Amino acid sequence: MSKSSSLRDEDDETDYSNDDNYQNDEDDSNDEEYTGPPPEITTKGMNLTVMEDGDVFLPCDINNRGKFVVMWKNSSLTLWVDGRRMNANSRVEEFKNNTLVIRRVNMHDSGQYTCQVVADKIIQVTHTLNVVRKLSITRILPEVRPGQSKILRKGESLTLACEATGYPVPKVFWVRRGRKHFPNGHERMEGTSITFEEVNRKYSGIYECEASNDFGTVRKAVEIHVHYPPEIEIEEETVTTAVGLQPEITCTVHAEPKANVTWYKNGDIVTKKSQISTTVVNNKYTLQITKMNEDDFGSYTCHAKNELGSKQKAIVLSGAPTKPKFKVGFTKDDKTPEILWTVESYLPIIEYEFQYKKLQDDKWTKITPMQTVAIEGNMYTGKEILTGLPPNDYQVRVRAKNSHGWSFYSEEKIFNGDMAAESTNGGVKLGIKGILVQIIVFSYVFIM
Repeated sequence: MSKSSSLRDEDDETDYSNDDNYQNDEDDSNDEEYTGPPPEITTKGMNLTVMEDGDVFLPCDINNRGKFVVMWKNSSLTLWVDGRRMNANSRVEEFKNNTLVIRRVNMHDSGQYTCQVVADKIIQVTHTLNVVRKLSITRILPEVRPGQSKILRKGESLTLACEATGYPVPKVFWVRRGRKHFPNGHERMEGTSITFEEVNRKYSGIYECEASNDFGTVRKAVEIHVHYPPEIEIEEETVTTAVGLQPEITCTVHAEPKANVTWYKNGDIVTKKSQISTTVVNNKYTLQITKMNEDDFGSYTCHAKNELGSKQKAIVLSGAPTKPKFKVGFTKDDKTPEILWTVESYLPIIEYEFQYKKLQDDKWTKITPMQTVAIEGNMYTGKEILTGLPPNDYQVRVRAKNSHGWSFYSEEKIFNGDMAAESTNGGVKLGIKGILVQIIVFSYVFIM
């Protein structure tokens, strides 16, 4: 009988009531009348829930059995009588102490199993068996061959589907193997099917389907590769250096398929020579000049190309100061705000230019600030004290100059309201009237 067949076999109509030996047993049992205590089944009926393919043991412990006949039934089908098989299903066996064993159970084996002792009064115990389907993932989409991945292009949509079977009906979740979150920020996503529109490089990776019920969890994964033209990241558009130093510039290139990366200077390919070297670590491409000369200043371009497109970004090696960055402002007294900034330069700062304007105006007012107030290594700190301004919202910016020239202007900042510095884990922000803002704000109040 096949694994999926029930205990009742269509070709096997054998039943205990039609067995000649059973009649003989009855005749033999009448030869000598039993005078001992009545038989007693000590086993209590059980409700069993088991997984497919396992083995089940159904006990039937009997006191004072004597010569009484013991039989096992599955509903009306007789299975065993006094150690004799009455059904063709070889998966059903009788074990010691009248225990019935069903091997490799399947869903069709579910039902009631009764152990009977035929005495003056029939006594019996019934076990209820519930066979549940084994939890499994039968299919996952997109389908790929083992060891391969599904390839999409940037901008296409991605649908993941997972078909799972089992009882109780499993819940299906999706997770990313080796990643804490999906690109949309979710740690887990529930559902047999999920769709992402317009995928990009962040969607590449292994997606794992988890199917869970009361009996456990099973997993199956599919790997997705998103192909896209190169994307370039740089930390700074301008790198400040000086003659004799060893500056390096780096660009991070993301591309699938992998991109070919070339460095250019003022439009010409940079060739390796004694004072110039290039290195690659993962997707970080670095150009280093071992000893800076005047001819090495200029604009360098990181150019990346693959079969889907190309991208480039420029980094300037400059001897001029870096773009100034504002520090926290403070009030010298009730009417006089002081504004501080820092700037990096390998040559002495010879001049600052400070500009301000009302927020609603277009024209900037230029001030030549006081000299540098602090120097620490290559870091210079400048300061401007504003006096006599009427109450209003103002924008400020500043730039610095050394013998190589002017820096770029700093980011434009706004100051208004009450000045109050607040400390945060990521640095220092200024609170305006109790509200934290993401840009550095300098506060000024004119008191009449």
